[in-house]
Amino acid sequence: MSGKSIIVAGILLLVTNAMTAAFFSSKQALQPAGSVESATPKEPVSPNLPYIIAQLNLNMLSWQDVRRVDQVAAVQEMIRLFKERENSAILNSAEFYTDRINEMITANPTVKNVTLPTLVKIVAVMEYDFYNGQNKEDLAQQILGPQLYEQNKIRLGRTTT
Repeated sequence: MSGKSIIVAGILLLVTNAMTAAFFSSKQALQPAGSVESATPKEPVSPNLPYIIAQLNLNMLSWQDVRRVDQVAAVQEMIRLFKERENSAILNSAEFYTDRINEMITANPTVKNVTLPTLVKIVAVMEYDFYNGQNKEDLAQQILGPQLYEQNKIRLGRTTT
């Protein structure tokens, strides 16, 4: 690599980090939830978590390359953002949703084309764990569509109406 290429690469890295930091800056620092620490007390969350989340906000193609502790922290951040920005609650743990996302990607790799926030919301709706004041059945039909809604009802052992 030439000296000029190294300088350009360094500038790109700095700009990317600055943009990512600006994207995720808020009154609260990006902190992993206590449940992340209890699940993996010896493994810290990556200092590059904002960059990882920024990538997952584009698509999930890199999801399986992300360490589990960072996956859980990223999902926890999405749950926090839903609470803050949409006044919605997701009660199951970030670990639960990380496992479900991993299962979905293994079963259907095309899921990697969806963004992390979209996937967290879909899974929470599928689990009837997305609390935004809307009727859960109506929300599931709206978010999942008719075919996936019916398949999900069967998966959960619920009778269709």
